[in-house]
Amino acid sequence: MYTNVAVRSVTLLLTCTLLSDAADWCYNRSSSDTCDDWGDHYPKCKGKSQSPINIDTHSTKVNRSLDNFMFEGYDEILSDVQMVNNGHTVQVLLNGKNLSVNGGGLDGEYIADQFHLHWGNRTAPGSEHQLNHAQLPMELHIVHHKASYGDLNDSLSKPDGLAVLGFWIDVGKQNTNFDQIVDKLHTIPNKEERANISNFKMADLLPSNCELQNYYRYHGSLTTPTCNEVVIWTMFETKIHLSQQQINTFSTAVMAEGDINLINIFRSVQPLNSRTVQHSQAQSLLLKKTIALLSYTHTHTHARTHARTHARTSYANKRTSL
Repeated sequence: MYTNVAVRSVTLLLTCTLLSDAADWCYNRSSSDTCDDWGDHYPKCKGKSQSPINIDTHSTKVNRSLDNFMFEGYDEILSDVQMVNNGHTVQVLLNGKNLSVNGGGLDGEYIADQFHLHWGNRTAPGSEHQLNHAQLPMELHIVHHKASYGDLNDSLSKPDGLAVLGFWIDVGKQNTNFDQIVDKLHTIPNKEERANISNFKMADLLPSNCELQNYYRYHGSLTTPTCNEVVIWTMFETKIHLSQQQINTFSTAVMAEGDINLINIFRSVQPLNSRTVQHSQAQSLLLKKTIALLSYTHTHTHARTHARTHARTSYANKRTSL
């Protein structure tokens, strides 16, 4: 997950690093990379509650307080929204757009600051969180800060300062709701270049409300330096789908520096340690209903098969006695 400190200006732009004096960092993806271990410069990156993680769905625990989310402003049409290539990802700035969430087991209101994406390359996936040790093609993160803490900067020092809504992205049909974002990638190939996107709703980018009842929850960190362990993570079970061509555009149209493609922008999964991944009650009920349906189908299929077999046997016995 990528986030940053708000720069106090008229537009409250979000820059590409968390701290203005932070040292450069990058993703280690090959032996030719010269990136240092993040922990050498950012001690928090060696913490015990780091993100991302692998989510083992068979080891999650139900939490009945994880109710439905309430989204404010997500159905509103947004205009003049900035999308920036910050050299680490493509980020869409939502600050000042009056988007927020509450419910979902969160303690209070959280205000949206930005969303961004993680991807791999044309031949390899690039989601940050893994699902049962499987990496998906992409991942979308919507970053919110807790309203009662004032702003994003102040929230970075609180254990529940940020709430990030995460969505796995898988291959499917062309998603026209993402067309504007994908098309604009060609206009911001270089670091620090910006484009405006307009006339879209955040809700249109996401699964429907009824599909947002099933999700996983754990406490973790930023997935980029400075790796602050201040994030309440939500990973939704229902995936967003983009076409393969749309997915490929992210790794071919956007550059990191010069003519180097921005690819493989994800952190490796981190140890879960003593943490427990929870899941919503709706997810638990869905699983129980599925199991019950399978059990019902199996039982009644077996009963019908037994009845037919018994009937055929009785009929055969009668014919034999004749």
